[in-house]
Amino acid sequence: MGPYIKGMPFGHEFSGVVDAIGSDVTHVNVGDKVTGCPAIPCYQCEYCLKGEYARCEKLFVIGSYEPGSFAEYVKLPAQNV
Repeated sequence: MGPYIKGMPFGHEFSGVVDAIGSDVTHVNVGDKVTGCPAIPCYQCEYCLKGEYARCEKLFVIGSYEPGSFAEYVKLPAQNV
């Protein structure tokens, strides 16, 4: 998951309310109550190309390199909401 970064909030299980969305996002709206998947695969390595996302060689997990769900805000790709 990555090294601990001093002062960074932990947390990988969460729910919340959508505060903002990107211009291409169509399946959620600001104000929606949502949950999210904290694991973000690269979609490009040999495992991702086979649909084996849990084995992704560059798997990124919220709370490892960016603030986790104990932060005030969490940013996710649309497909993870």
